[in-house]
Amino acid sequence: MSTEDPLAFLEGFEERLLTPAKPKPKPQSKLSIVSTAEPPVEALRSNVSRAQERLYHAEKEVANWRKNKARFGSTMPPSQADQHALDLQLGLDRVMGNIRYAQMMERFYRRELDPFRLGLYGPTSDLGD
Repeated sequence: MSTEDPLAFLEGFEERLLTPAKPKPKPQSKLSIVSTAEPPVEALRSNVSRAQERLYHAEKEVANWRKNKARFGSTMPPSQADQHALDLQLGLDRVMGNIRYAQMMERFYRRELDPFRLGLYGPTSDLGD
């Protein structure tokens, strides 16, 4: 630590406050017209093609965003763990649907074999009739 006066920076403070600051000069900018001629057609075409390409990619991003939102309920695709859980749930739903379909078909064929409900081919009440 220095042995100088810690308030030394305040010396001349009043003079600095009382003297007006000199305004900074504004930078001089010179504008000049480079050309009044129309740009060449090739340059205009290249600008239009670049703009169309940017628009195409932007629309594709929005379409992907909407597709993910509809598919996963989120704009981002699911993580690997979420995708695995989703696959398991879809598999379980598919198996349960197959079981319901098999039970429905079994009821249908039992009724077809026993049109008068005489109970020749076993009770149908165990199938939820």
